[in-house]
Amino acid sequence: SVVSICALSICANVYCVAAVVSVLVRAVFEETQDSTAAPCRRLSQVCRSVLDDMLSCEYTIPLIAAQSCVQVQMFDASLCGVSVSPDALRRFFIHSLTHTLTYRPRLKVSDAIAMQREWSFAKTCRLLTSLFRKLAVIFKVEELLSHLQQVLETHEVNWQHVLSCLSTLLVYNPNTQPSLKELLSRLLSSAFEGYDLENMITAFLLARQGALEGPGVFPSYSEWFKMSFGGASSYHGNSKKSLVFLLKFLSDLVPFDPPQYLKVHILHPPYVAVKHRALLQEYVSLTKTRLADLKVSIEEMGLYEDISGAGTSPRCQARQDVEKAISLFGSTGRISATVMEASIFRRPYFLSRFLPALLTPRVLPVKPDARMNFIDSLKKAEKIPAAQHSSYIESCQRERQRQQDSVPHKTALLSFEFNVTCDPRQSPWASQFVNILLGHIQLLTALLHRMWDLLHNQGVSLSAAHVLGLAAFVVHLHASQTKSPKVQLCPPLLPGPVSVLEALTTALPCTTQTNMLFCVRWVRLERDPEHLGLHKIIIQYIINQKAQLTLFSFSEWLAAELRVQRSEDALSDPDRQEYQQWACQQLYLPSPVDKGGCAGDLRTACSHILNAVMDQKTVWSTSGTIVYEMELTSRSQRTQDKGHFLLDLISHRCSVTSDLQSISSELSIQQTLHTWNRVILALPAVMLVTVKTGGGKRTLDCETLMEHINQYQRKGCSPAGLLPYHLTAHFLRAVLMASVSCDCASGEVNKAMSLISLQCPLLLVSAGHWWGRLSPVLVSLWHRLTDGQPLPQQLQVLADCHLWVLSCPVPSAPPLLLAACLHCVWEGQASGKGIRTSLEMLGQLTEQHTQVSTLLFPIAKCFKLNLDVCSKGSLAMFVSFDGVDTTPPIEKIYFTPHKGGQSAQGEKKSPFM
Repeated sequence: SVVSICALSICANVYCVAAVVSVLVRAVFEETQDSTAAPCRRLSQVCRSVLDDMLSCEYTIPLIAAQSCVQVQMFDASLCGVSVSPDALRRFFIHSLTHTLTYRPRLKVSDAIAMQREWSFAKTCRLLTSLFRKLAVIFKVEELLSHLQQVLETHEVNWQHVLSCLSTLLVYNPNTQPSLKELLSRLLSSAFEGYDLENMITAFLLARQGALEGPGVFPSYSEWFKMSFGGASSYHGNSKKSLVFLLKFLSDLVPFDPPQYLKVHILHPPYVAVKHRALLQEYVSLTKTRLADLKVSIEEMGLYEDISGAGTSPRCQARQDVEKAISLFGSTGRISATVMEASIFRRPYFLSRFLPALLTPRVLPVKPDARMNFIDSLKKAEKIPAAQHSSYIESCQRERQRQQDSVPHKTALLSFEFNVTCDPRQSPWASQFVNILLGHIQLLTALLHRMWDLLHNQGVSLSAAHVLGLAAFVVHLHASQTKSPKVQLCPPLLPGPVSVLEALTTALPCTTQTNMLFCVRWVRLERDPEHLGLHKIIIQYIINQKAQLTLFSFSEWLAAELRVQRSEDALSDPDRQEYQQWACQQLYLPSPVDKGGCAGDLRTACSHILNAVMDQKTVWSTSGTIVYEMELTSRSQRTQDKGHFLLDLISHRCSVTSDLQSISSELSIQQTLHTWNRVILALPAVMLVTVKTGGGKRTLDCETLMEHINQYQRKGCSPAGLLPYHLTAHFLRAVLMASVSCDCASGEVNKAMSLISLQCPLLLVSAGHWWGRLSPVLVSLWHRLTDGQPLPQQLQVLADCHLWVLSCPVPSAPPLLLAACLHCVWEGQASGKGIRTSLEMLGQLTEQHTQVSTLLFPIAKCFKLNLDVCSKGSLAMFVSFDGVDTTPPIEKIYFTPHKGGQSAQGEKKSPFM
């Protein structure tokens, strides 16, 4: 109409918009007493038509340019000023929103389903999003969504405008998400209550539109679909009719649904009871057929569906999945359920696409980033094959090396060495060069790796000029250490990031004569080492550089000493021992603890030495110093009765890894014991037993040794229940050697062996088993220590038990010892004649030795011996072994110590009865 054209012409001048809109809105939406009169109704209709034309005008091209200004500015509430009431303004905005949502509803629902991904917020024209923003400014989200639902139920709508409006609300108003979830819940409830397709269509379109805007705005479509239909308590789970309704609806969508949604329905199907699985299978078959027609593979679908735009290649999709998974891991600290499910139910995609994209070789950062932590978590969860992970680490190392070879750090290290050689005065350019380098951490790290490689692997072959240039470079780094960042070598050789100089110290090993020569060249460049004897230079350097040596703690120095290869040592054994004695006694022993020393405490010094030896899993071949220190400490602790530091140390180390439920812990303890036994066998046996002083008497204290054997040595026995010969001999030598420091050596040995028979049966059985080899060693040692005195009574009992097995009278000895001796001889004799005689003699004493048959039975059965020699007394119990095994385990019978001299029955008996 002419009025509309005139109005639009006026509105082209933006300064007139406020006045025009105010007049029109008052005429249409203000409620007055005269508003029902016919003239007023006609005027209201004309003004409403003008407002609608202003909103959706498309008459002529010249007017389109003015349309944007009009549409945007006419909905600024402030333009209307105080001339329009709030109620009229709300009615005007509601009318305008309805007009926009229902404007030219040309598209069908099937069109909306197919074209929806093109209507996301990012793809909607700015004019339309600005319009929706201004229309929503005076309403709450709940009011807008309620009105949206009302319009959908009562009008034919423009689906593009409806869905674009929803996207705008989701993006600009964070309160929209929970309100939309409530609306979707109401729509689905209503749909399944009345089997209403309209509500189903509306719910699916709105949910998909929300998912288009990303997980930060609304859950993904797969998450919403699983949440709505994935459980037995879902909307369709209460009846077969509801299930059929859902599957029929999804089947009707198949011809129009984009592949991304079809894949979601297959990979995350709705819950179906077992008896109705055939119904679901029909839908799955239909969907797969549709995907095959579209030439889309289910296996190529990513973990996080891409329904916001054009499809991507499988390789690009995998990379996107990886980045998404890493992002979620970085924010939650946990592997997402989607990744875990894919590793099980979508294993082909996970192994062939996802993992290769995740494990793309790269230069690993010094500090683990989110990607490294994510890979580590997957590896711990056993989701990455070990071989594939190892290949990835190797590829990353090769990539680092390749970049090191390609970056200009080699050239920079050489544009430096050349100038140092040509300019010995080292003008300020060197310091400036290093200061600039410190600002480029990646280049500095690469250069340090190169220097580390040169010093560690090629140091011997470097020329004098080359060494001079490297040394000068390190000097300048040291001068700028306050500005130097911390670095970490890869693979990490130190526990964490350290200074540049600390990182380079690991590149200078002093393990062989050749390495030691290079170290001397490195630190004393002003001297020519070829003009002096090499070992003299090293000794002179070490002694003269005492201050530098104290830069290392005692533990660090010990570790370095233990790495020296003695066959290629620059020092002779006497020189090395002299140096070690000087370092231990004169340097580290008196030094305070805060400077890496021991503060004069011999026990601390010995603990450091033993721990270093144990950590290296070797025995220090130069044992003079360690034995000397141990002897001093042993004497000190025997005098002061402060416990036994040697056995306390191994107890502490074993308790750190003590976990009875862990096989790895058990193996670790056995390895620790193996190393420890090598150490104690290199020490004087006397150090294992304590001599106590009390009441004017000196007596043996074997409690700690017995506890050590019972608690730890029994775990490393092979075969079970028997100490090896060399340990058995060492422990018994300890008892004999320590006894001569007591007032009555023979009496102390007898007391010790009596306690061992009660509290340490493992050592007793081992002594009986090995007595044939132990006898000459112990007898000779005793005679030497006591000037030929007779053997103590309890050692003589051991000898008598062995003679008894060969048909001598039964001695008065513990049944356990008799059984051990009998078993030892059984193993060594092919004929059982002598054994048969011994058993006959032993059978006569069963009334006195009630435990003998119980102990002999498991031994005989363990070695599958059929003893049919006796039919009387309790020995008849092991005439045949074909019956049911009712005996306790052999180790429990043998090696359960009885405390306080009590027998198993609680009766007070003599130590050997």
